[in-house]
Amino acid sequence: MFQKFSKRKKKNKQKIIDSKKRAFIKKGLLGIAGLGGLALGSKMVNAGLFYRKFGVVNEEAELKNYSETLTTANTSTAYTIDLTNGNVFDLTLTGNCTFTFSSPPVSGKAGSFTLILTQDGTGSRTVTWPAAVDWAGGTAPTLTTTATTGVDVITFVTVDGGTTWLGFLAGGDMK
Repeated sequence: MFQKFSKRKKKNKQKIIDSKKRAFIKKGLLGIAGLGGLALGSKMVNAGLFYRKFGVVNEEAELKNYSETLTTANTSTAYTIDLTNGNVFDLTLTGNCTFTFSSPPVSGKAGSFTLILTQDGTGSRTVTWPAAVDWAGGTAPTLTTTATTGVDVITFVTVDGGTTWLGFLAGGDMK
């Protein structure tokens, strides 16, 4: 008897959850309610999980007024850019730094991050990039070395799980 009651309770709970999902779909809105989507303003954003799980296909996600997670730090002589911490890194070079990139998306998924590098009060800090980075023309860009005002913006993209990163100087000597 306990088993029958327990199964019935689970079945009823599932029906309630399913009806809530249908209500969200009918309204064209998803809230952050564990349903795999989020609403920004009045626009629906496809977070993927909801659509894959329930068989609804939406090829055009529209983002409005979105943001990315920012990580701010000093580098010292070695720094690991861990993509689980964000996609924008605002770093002050406090020594000649060797970078490592970790936690990229799996192969077949695109991943990217932006690196904002600022020289500290000493300036003339250099950077060593991972061997997996490919640069235009095969050569890494020359970074600004001016103390405290030397700011460079570099963007990196991978589609193969981090085996290869395409590096781009988005802005050099930004003022």
